[in-house]
Amino acid sequence: MHKRIFAFLLFTLSAYADLAPGTEIEFYQSGVWSRGKVVEKVQGGYHIVTTWTDGSPWDLVITEAKVRAAGPAAAPAATTAPTTANGGTLAPGTQVEWEGGGAWTPGTVIAKVQGGYRIMTTWTDGSPWEVVATDARVRPAQGARPAEGNPIKPTRMPIDQSLERPTAALIQAVMRAQWEHEAYPGQDGAVTASFQNISIGAPRGWNGNDQGQGDYGTTVWPATVNWTWTTHYRGRNEVQVKKWVVSVFKNRAGRWEVSQSSVPGQTSETHNEPPDM
Repeated sequence: MHKRIFAFLLFTLSAYADLAPGTEIEFYQSGVWSRGKVVEKVQGGYHIVTTWTDGSPWDLVITEAKVRAAGPAAAPAATTAPTTANGGTLAPGTQVEWEGGGAWTPGTVIAKVQGGYRIMTTWTDGSPWEVVATDARVRPAQGARPAEGNPIKPTRMPIDQSLERPTAALIQAVMRAQWEHEAYPGQDGAVTASFQNISIGAPRGWNGNDQGQGDYGTTVWPATVNWTWTTHYRGRNEVQVKKWVVSVFKNRAGRWEVSQSSVPGQTSETHNEPPDM
């Protein structure tokens, strides 16, 4: 079954002529140019098909500025990869952190691939999740040590799914459920959140910038959230002070969702503080 992900990347449109269906192309995503094939031209970009990490077909929609005609096929990656930004190739099984969405998340190297690594990590519900991250976004785990009796625990707040419109308390509860977690077994690195200000705007219709599990016709409440994401290591606390523009809505399952919007004006500043463990 195709995995259909509509990844609308917001960049200025390129000016070259339309690429015909079946054209071999390269598309830019997550810092890497990958190969694919044009399925059809769509408004502002292309519907393309490429291959997922398990070899199955994968459909995306990419804006024109991030699509180019394919050059010669790249040679297979060497068995021993060149030295990376991490000081060398990380072996399968290495405990690492990978950067995505402004945060470093624990994971384990599965394999070296061209330009990066396949990594096994954990989704917010605790289920296994495989990602591919570029070399520059992978580093050996920082301060990973057994965390027996780790005192850092997330704050769980009740989520009232019966509400007809969001409140600041609801947004905080949903974001805590989505982003906070205890340290992974055998590691430190629990993540907690604190909230300085939540401002909710007037409702409007869902659009592609809202992302998440919404549909056209879904009512969305945009909100600006000033919050702090803290990763608790034994040797330090990594503190990320964030200003996010989020979209708050009931998703296809009828449950409240908070999704970071693809709009400008969002900030994140990171610094280290003394540990609290």
